[in-house]
Amino acid sequence: MAVGFRPIAPRGKSLRIQISRHGWHAFRRGIATNLHQLGVADKDIQAILRHSNIGITMNIYVKSVAESQVDAMDLLGEEFDKQDLLENSREPRTVVN
Repeated sequence: MAVGFRPIAPRGKSLRIQISRHGWHAFRRGIATNLHQLGVADKDIQAILRHSNIGITMNIYVKSVAESQVDAMDLLGEEFDKQDLLENSREPRTVVN
């Protein structure tokens, strides 16, 4: 165990966090999703959850939120608009009928 590391479950018990209905898996999934929403690096979330594979962290524990999906598509649209503006400013397009 790394210096200064405390597993989530025993730490939660010492803080008297009661998690019974959904269990520790749901609690850990919530932590992973919230950390991701806060912008924490994926590898850091992986380390916090002590997963050996980043795929486990990202594919099972981190869940997309509908609002973040909309924001992601807006960012993608903005990027496409920027690329379109760059292409239009470089050379005129020829339209063939």
